[in-house]
Amino acid sequence: GFSLGDLDTGVVRNPSSNQALVVNTAGVVTGLDLDGLTVAFQQNVGAATSWPFPVGTGFIVSLASGAVERWTPSGRMWTTPITNPTGVNLEYNAQVAYVGSTDGKLHQLSLATGADQLQLDLGDDGVGTPSIDVASGRIHVGTLGGHVCALPIP
Repeated sequence: GFSLGDLDTGVVRNPSSNQALVVNTAGVVTGLDLDGLTVAFQQNVGAATSWPFPVGTGFIVSLASGAVERWTPSGRMWTTPITNPTGVNLEYNAQVAYVGSTDGKLHQLSLATGADQLQLDLGDDGVGTPSIDVASGRIHVGTLGGHVCALPIP
């Protein structure tokens, strides 16, 4: 077994690298090689608000400090300020990530640069982690105001 510290979020498999990704409450993301059962990498990202979402051989993570960051196993690629970000979800065809926020908006971030290129104002105090249904062309997301929104993928 591995001693990784206290874990508040789930373990996520990265199919690109065949690693399990986990973040502990101290903010250290660990990539565990599932073939050799070894630690492939560790990155200290800071306190996370959700699990690390696999992308390529790295991950995207939402931070309690008010940012969303993309990391590779060797370091940070970009940082985008987002107020109290939720977990992210990716739309691979458009190469974007979606993340909710307490600013009442669903943010669309470029996977390449992290640019906050589109904000969909849902008129509520908080927007949760979105789900993406490419087959129907919709994003589904809940709000703290008790609404469930079904939006066309931009």
